[in-house]
Amino acid sequence: MISSDGAIGYRTNQGTYVPMNQTIGLYQFTNPSGLQKMSRSLLSVTAASGEAQNELTTNGLTRSRIHQNYLEGSNVQIADEMVNLIVAQRAYELNSKAIQASDDMLQQANNLRR
Repeated sequence: MISSDGAIGYRTNQGTYVPMNQTIGLYQFTNPSGLQKMSRSLLSVTAASGEAQNELTTNGLTRSRIHQNYLEGSNVQIADEMVNLIVAQRAYELNSKAIQASDDMLQQANNLRR
């Protein structure tokens, strides 16, 4: 089991909670958007992000909480993304028609030359 503050422990068959004297480290950054993406979900500290601040040892930070049996919500707005998809599709159609018209004009110009 992991408590909301990151402490790790387990329950015995009798239901007694036994702490393991270990915690999950929770860190914060002055500028999280300054972290450099390495691969997949790995991020690296940069000068723009600032140094990692441990929530247990740094005073003045708002503490994070860990929730068990929760699924992280998506940060994607489906309506906005559908609108963006429609806009991109229409732009693709417009460009496709422009290329087709250009191709037709070049074909006509070649036919006039013969």
